[in-house]
Amino acid sequence: MNERFIMRMCLIGSIIGITGILVIVSQMTYETVNIGDISDETIGETINVSGIVTDKYVHENGHIFFSISDETGSIKTVVWSDLASSLPDETIKEKNKINVVGNVNLYEGEHELIAKEVRLL
Repeated sequence: MNERFIMRMCLIGSIIGITGILVIVSQMTYETVNIGDISDETIGETINVSGIVTDKYVHENGHIFFSISDETGSIKTVVWSDLASSLPDETIKEKNKINVVGNVNLYEGEHELIAKEVRLL
């Protein structure tokens, strides 16, 4: 075997592998949960919730804190500044309906959602 053949095989294998990874990642979905169903069993899980923004507060360092409410409950939500800076300004506004994918944590005895993705509905 010559070097050229080995390089082509490596390139083809890499392209197939990367394509496979992209297909798998694009098919990943997170469990959609009613906010009222969030419990200690969901701590550490990545979930998907939709609801209305209330009680928004923007910290001087760019972190955004707010509650998201649906017909079943409400949960405090945090969007760290690195994600917040990449969002359009109109996404997280009072009374907007948004979708949040994030990790459920327990903070000071209450459930909170640490956002990984936020989009306006």
